[in-house]
Order: sequence, then C-alpha cells, then structure tokens
Amino acid sequence: MKTEELNGSRSRRNFLKFSALGITLPLLSYVNASGKENEKAPRVKANKNNAWDNVDVSHHTVMLNDLKMHYVTAGAGEPVVLLHGFPETLYAWRKIIPALSKHYFVIAPDLRGCGDTDRPDDSYDKKTVAGDIYGLIQHLKLGPVNLVSHDVGMMVGYAFAANYPAQVKRLVLMEAALPGLGLEELYNAEKYPRMYHLALFDAPNGLAEALIEGREAIFVSHFMRQQTYDPTGPDELALEEYSRRLSAPGALRGGIEYFRVHKIDAAQNKEHAKTKLKMPVLTIGGTASFWCQPGTADQAAR
Repeated sequence: MKTEELNGSRSRRNFLKFSALGITLPLLSYVNASGKENEKAPRVKANKNNAWDNVDVSHHTVMLNDLKMHYVTAGAGEPVVLLHGFPETLYAWRKIIPALSKHYFVIAPDLRGCGDTDRPDDSYDKKTVAGDIYGLIQHLKLGPVNLVSHDVGMMVGYAFAANYPAQVKRLVLMEAALPGLGLEELYNAEKYPRMYHLALFDAPNGLAEALIEGREAIFVSHFMRQQTYDPTGPDELALEEYSRRLSAPGALRGGIEYFRVHKIDAAQNKEHAKTKLKMPVLTIGGTASFWCQPGTADQAAR
C-alpha cells in the first residue's frame, strides 16, 4: 500500500500491527469473495485535462438524509471502503484504486465538506461523519466491509468501527492520532512545531479561514510538503486538485471543522475506548511520522 500523501518515508514504512483478536491481516492479503458492482453506473475514464487521468472509476451521488454524498466505485469482489484525510478528497486514493480494483469492489467517498459532497455548516464530529459512511454502506447493501482510513479519515474509521462493529470485517488505521486518546500531545508546539495547524484551526472567529482564503494553493503546498518525510513526494497535479477543491464555497470551513470538533471527538472516543474493538486491526505509521514512536501500537491495542 503506497501513496505519496502518507506522512513518513515511502521507502521506510514502519508497519505497526495489532489486533483485538491477536491477529494481523494486512489489507492486500484479504481472500476474495463474490461481490457486486453497479453495472448501471456510468464509467468514467479521464482525459489529459482531468485529474482522474488513467483511473477507470464510476462516479455516483446519493442522498443520505439531507446530505448529498459523492463517491466512486471500481472493480468487483469483497468490498473495501477508503476514507481520505485533510486537505484531501477521494482523489487521494487515485493510485491505490487501480491496484485494489483488480481484486476488490472499491468504494471511495468524498467525506462531508470535501470534494463534491455537500458542505454543511456543522456536524463534523466523527460519530456523525461515521453515520454518513454507514448510510452509504446501507445504500449499497454491503457489509461487513474492509475499512481503510487515513489521517482525519482514520478518526472517522475508528468512530465507525466503534459504533458499527458488525459492519467492519477488518480495519486499517493510518497516520493519525485520536482525540482524547493521545492526539492532544501534538498541540505541544515546542515539541511538534510542524503541527501548527492544530492551534491555528482552533483559533476563534474564523481566523484560519481569513488567513487561508484566497491563498489555498500556497497553504496546501506548504502544508502537505512540510508534513511529509520527502517534500518532493506530493505531485503538482495532486496539490492543484486539493487546492482547487479547498477553494470551493464552504470547503475550507468544512475541512477546518473536522479539527474544531476535537473536544467533542475526545469525549466520544473516551467512551468508545471502554469497549475493545473485536475485528482485526492493522495500524500503519511512517518511520518519520510525528507520533509514531516504538510501542505506539501496543498502547493503542491496550
């Protein structure tokens, strides 16, 4: 599993593995099972001017209560759901989807507030966003699914597994810490200066939006390059796509809201942590990751 947006070295991954059942099952070792693909959905293959160049996917939208969600599907087989991070969209999985879709039915949504999904003013706590994903899975008549989550999406992935455990066959959590269960340490600017955005996004009266609006390209390029082990990793097309999406009305606010609700997430996660997850869990962190210290997986498992 490889993507340049993952924090840490692409060549020196530190795979921290644990399972509530004492079992480690990496995603790519899943045994295929029969599955369905929506044959009526339009197939979209992008051209030179499209960010989805050479990625063969079907684009869909669905109404989930009052939220219109955009997602893509590809392939056939056992279902794999991919949850992206910030400031990304489902485009973050463009290099993963072709490989996975050879063996699995891949579903990648734009999370609420991101990409072509609706951008409501509030309700960005991870339990609510997990409810969006549950609605999508129910709409597709899938489950249990293999859930793969990265960054902010990882927080949603944990909330989903905690609230809908019967809907998760295997869980992959990548490159993030959880509010209420350790993330607060990253607010220490002296120890983690590159995590400046946590305090910035917490500033009152829309300060972060005021500073970034109209400068989304500068912010995205700086933010993603300084978060990576190799600053040359994120490609220009990806940076352009993310900054373009973040420039859409309401997108910047929506993305930042994922961070502003960390106190709500913390309370939810402390409650979730009282019950150990029963499905196999794989955690992944880069060796140069901010918070990926030896023993991190053991702490999470406990």
